[in-house]
Amino acid sequence: MKKLLLTVLATAALSLPLCAQTAKFSVPFEFAIGSTTAPAGQYEMKYEAGSAALKVESIDQGAAYFVNARPQSQNSSGEYKLVFNAYGSQYFLSQIWIGASKSNVPMSRVERELQKSKVTASQPVVLAMR
Repeated sequence: MKKLLLTVLATAALSLPLCAQTAKFSVPFEFAIGSTTAPAGQYEMKYEAGSAALKVESIDQGAAYFVNARPQSQNSSGEYKLVFNAYGSQYFLSQIWIGASKSNVPMSRVERELQKSKVTASQPVVLAMR
């Protein structure tokens, strides 16, 4: 039983970033992070070592948002970018690529409702690290 528990814990630990990873982005539009709306501005995205949470901090406003965005896959390209789903003038943070980690941000209730009402999404908007 102890061996099984250790194996599960080791596997879970491997899916998390091994060290803190940080990236800064300039977002030129207001956007949704889950059920919260964040203003346009400068942002720092940071995974803490050993954590499933991603801290999204507004450098301009000093506000911090936390997203349960456990890295889903390894990012072999090492890119630093944000991907937003856009519906008209509404933007929803969808993916975060920081160094070796790629995370999908859970879809908000508002975005799910837009999809159900068959509102057409435009091409995803991709912002690279500044």
